[in-house]
Amino acid sequence: MTQFTTSDDSNRTDRSLSIAIDMGRDSWHLCISDGGKRKREIVIDRKNLDAGKSALLAEVDKSKAHFGLRADAPVHTLFEAGRDGFWFARWLKNCGFTCIIIDPSGIMVDRRAKHRKNDAIDSRALLELLVRHVSGERPLQPVEIPPAEAEDSREVGRLLGTLHGTRRKFAMRVQSLLWLQGIDDSYYTALPKTFDQMRTGDGRELGPVLRLELDLLCSQIEHLDREICKLEDLRVVHIKKPVTPVQVKAQALEMLVGIGPIGAWTLAHELFDWRVFQNGKQLGAFVGLSPMPYASGTMDRDQGISKAGSGPIRALLIQLGWSWLRYQPESALSQWYQTRFGETAKRSKRVGIVAVARKLLILLWRYVTQGVVPAGAVIKNVTHGIVAVRPRGANSNLLYKSVVGAAV
Repeated sequence: MTQFTTSDDSNRTDRSLSIAIDMGRDSWHLCISDGGKRKREIVIDRKNLDAGKSALLAEVDKSKAHFGLRADAPVHTLFEAGRDGFWFARWLKNCGFTCIIIDPSGIMVDRRAKHRKNDAIDSRALLELLVRHVSGERPLQPVEIPPAEAEDSREVGRLLGTLHGTRRKFAMRVQSLLWLQGIDDSYYTALPKTFDQMRTGDGRELGPVLRLELDLLCSQIEHLDREICKLEDLRVVHIKKPVTPVQVKAQALEMLVGIGPIGAWTLAHELFDWRVFQNGKQLGAFVGLSPMPYASGTMDRDQGISKAGSGPIRALLIQLGWSWLRYQPESALSQWYQTRFGETAKRSKRVGIVAVARKLLILLWRYVTQGVVPAGAVIKNVTHGIVAVRPRGANSNLLYKSVVGAAV
């Protein structure tokens, strides 16, 4: 059993209650302590969610009485990020508790041999981390909790990605079924309404079950196409006529030549909305584009980027990097890439585009948050076409505000 080094001082008046929660599908395993060696463990059934929340609040009151704490003593809670999302953290905060969410992959485990794992062991390990964090011995790096409005608004882009992936699977299934019958046809460009006139490779008609499956798949693809068009139109409307601050940021990004509505919307809602970054290094590390050296003594090896962030966002940034080089050839970033990687082999150019993606992300972050337009960038002007802009200083902020104000 884990033993804490924290002393058990029952005479302190500033003691608080620490609760580590292992959130299972059917139950919550709570490990509760007052910061000392004493602790109690409870399992709460969460099949009835309202009853589970009431039981948790009742256990908090019992624990305060058990440890001799004041009724208004602070309560600190900790649990791992998972399928439950952030609603539980918001509810705990509404109850007046301090809530911390940590990434499960950031918890260190013993790698010498196989290690035991169950809900009780996990909750005790979480409680030890929480107690050390509250005492200031080893502060944690919590997961940021997004506002409910921001979490809802970013679902448009995520839903579009899900629908596009589903449509691609259906289209590939149609192609595979036809290919099995000796029919070579692409259904990305044209989707027929009927398969009655088709013949297999040996001259037969398509079977009735196969035609039924093809018709069902095609109807699903057509339905997805209609829904995708509606969502894409909604996204364009929000960018052209922004209402919320994050939509204004998306519009400002979209006004840079080389950045379309998909990239502008995704970056604004996933990175530049409510997240706070102190510098460019934090931003690059968050998306997983920071280099990861491996050096010890005379050994010095480059492991590439960390890939610690979101894979789809990194893929988008790589695409934006190539687009930036194509449509912003006179910018300082494009000139740097041509000087550094322009005459190198193809592999070196692919490595260099990762550096371009990281630098471009930092430039766009400064552009959105500080109004610093990337040096040599070309901005779209909705009234006078396209104008070339090369600011880098005090006038850049005024230009940014004038561009956004004219678009709004």
